[in-house]
Amino acid sequence: MSVKQLPDGEWFYRFELNKHLFRKQGFRTEREAKAAEIIKKSEVIRRPTNNYEYNDTLKLCEAADQFFEEYAQPFKRTWKMDQSRIKVIKEFFGQRRIKDLTPRDVDVFRSYVSRNVEGIKGIVTLHTVNHYHALLKAIINWAKKKRMYFGDNPAWGVPMAKIEKAKVRYLLPEEERRLSPIIAKDKRLWPYYILGLHTGMRVSEIAAIRVCDVIIYPKPMIFIPHSKSSRSRYVPLWGPALEIVVNRVQSKNAESLLLEGIYKKTVSSWFKSCCEEARMPDFTFHCLRHTFAAHMLSQGARIYKVSKILGHSSVVVTEQHYGHLDKSELTDEIRHIQGIVTLPNVTMEAAQAVNEAVNSRKGMSVLPE
Repeated sequence: MSVKQLPDGEWFYRFELNKHLFRKQGFRTEREAKAAEIIKKSEVIRRPTNNYEYNDTLKLCEAADQFFEEYAQPFKRTWKMDQSRIKVIKEFFGQRRIKDLTPRDVDVFRSYVSRNVEGIKGIVTLHTVNHYHALLKAIINWAKKKRMYFGDNPAWGVPMAKIEKAKVRYLLPEEERRLSPIIAKDKRLWPYYILGLHTGMRVSEIAAIRVCDVIIYPKPMIFIPHSKSSRSRYVPLWGPALEIVVNRVQSKNAESLLLEGIYKKTVSSWFKSCCEEARMPDFTFHCLRHTFAAHMLSQGARIYKVSKILGHSSVVVTEQHYGHLDKSELTDEIRHIQGIVTLPNVTMEAAQAVNEAVNSRKGMSVLPE
């Protein structure tokens, strides 16, 4: 391999293939340069000789514009977010060609975003910086997929920042006893609260329910045509949630909204005010979704079924957030230990007393059983 180090510490590769000379620098380590050289050689070998669409001078700003117009805007629900982030990417990289970018440029871009881009609550977090990084990587990957660019992706060589998982907030029984009476005073907010607790739906999904999305027979459920994961799903109804839905469906047009046409931000604002009154300033409407999942799993519901109800893209997502609460698998498997040892009668009696005490606990009043 023709990998060497410059006096300033940077590494570069240089090789000749098919009577063409290839050279690129800006790598931080010898290993990184060797890996880039291997990728480059394989791309040159696979590159079609008669591909007239290939543009070796493709600029990142041009690829970003085409990515947005042909992919993000037509197919992504978060296209507006992509639009604002693409603007930052274009401002930073300007008219530079993709082939000229290096992993070091991506490092500098991450630093630029963390210092100069402002979010809703001020300077963006590392989690948001990772989103900018991921979008940059996606734009170049999309250009490669469309055969517009055949070089390596400089964003591959830069690791994402490791983010500590945010603590999942649940509604505790004593908090529910304080919060429910306060929300019950607001007839507009109460249906959102009950549906959020008993279905795990997002506030945006509840606000968008139409009468035609409600299915009463043979089993009551709500059809969600568009979710965050871009997949449709069915959410079963039970108890107070079913009662609210049935009462609202009557005497309404099929295309009418099930609840009052209130913006999700308005619902979230009302809910926040109630939480502050209940001395729960850190509790949000989305925490009702966490509470639903936690309660279902702690009562023995299968995690893959809860994942389907929540509309997660994969059960892995559900496990990351709530896997430690999934009691069904553990309690089913632990029974196989039966008979490993003969226990004294006094021990068996103590174990039975513990089981009876656990089974006698009472749940929360408005949460699904």
